[in-house]
Amino acid sequence: ALALGVGLADVLQWVAEFRANDPETPVVLMGYANPIERMGNAQFIERAAAVGVDGIIVVDYPPEESAELAALLREHGMDLIFFLAPTSTDDRVARVPSSPAATSTTSRSPA
Repeated sequence: ALALGVGLADVLQWVAEFRANDPETPVVLMGYANPIERMGNAQFIERAAAVGVDGIIVVDYPPEESAELAALLREHGMDLIFFLAPTSTDDRVARVPSSPAATSTTSRSPA
């Protein structure tokens, strides 16, 4: 994407175009913090909500530092989704914000 000059604004435009034809299929964006922070969290959240994003996965936002972002996303009808490794400890899992704005998924096997 970088080699082709594709940025976050382009992705949000594609979501808007997709939503024009499909308002039902959930759209989750996955990426890194830098493009979001470069755009500005508030501006990104407003633009993402306006085009119909349902949730985001930010691979370098640890749960311990994401409660505020998760709450802002929830206020705009979006979820912050975390991946937890199968080897995640119970303590690590407990650190995922308990806010309804934060959603997590894991493939942990029952003990």
